[in-house]
Amino acid sequence: MTTWALRDLGVPRLQLYVEPWNTASARIAEDIGFRREGLLRGRQQVGDERRDMAVYALLNSDGPAHGRAVTAH
Repeated sequence: MTTWALRDLGVPRLQLYVEPWNTASARIAEDIGFRREGLLRGRQQVGDERRDMAVYALLNSDGPAHGRAVTAH
């Protein structure tokens, strides 16, 4: 889906929000090329509380992730 959005649709930037405790999701995001940009305090309402979210981004101009080109044809 990321290749389709970045290459075929020409989307310049994708963002992904992950709860900081969710290390499995963070690892997958980084494995496919997303880069952590920081922590957004109180970013999202979850139930009765606001929670912090780590923000990850993948740019159309980013190079390969672990030898795999994100926007390869």
